[in-house]
Amino acid sequence: MGRLDDIADRVELKDLIDRYCLAADTRDKEGFAAVFTADGVLDVGMELRGAEQIASPLDYLDLHYLKTMHFVGNHIVDLDGDTATGVVYCLAHHLSEQGTELRDTAMTIRYEDTYSRTDAGWRIVRRTLNVDWEEDRTAFPIRGPLSEL
Repeated sequence: MGRLDDIADRVELKDLIDRYCLAADTRDKEGFAAVFTADGVLDVGMELRGAEQIASPLDYLDLHYLKTMHFVGNHIVDLDGDTATGVVYCLAHHLSEQGTELRDTAMTIRYEDTYSRTDAGWRIVRRTLNVDWEEDRTAFPIRGPLSEL
């Protein structure tokens, strides 16, 4: 493959990762599972396989957090034809209520991925979630004109 093909693959893989994060934050189970192959694996300390199991962490997020926001930064990809591996850095904020206080648990996450090109485009074959550290801090409600929207 040529350089332009490699660039197109990298853009498609970045879009795949962005769709994973948006689906997590909007609790879109179908969209979340759709970024994986049919036999994909999400390793969160235990291996989740198939669409139903892969989407199950969204129930946990919905039960424990008011909102989440996953922001991805570095995405290092090694392409090898119709397969690829990658490492994705993510800062994920998890907003919760503890009594009358809002709390933000910020997690620094490193995803280790294996990808495959399918008839539907690039998909995740295996994703291992590694939380390198967490910070727990006070969060503040929006004040001012934005809070009135």
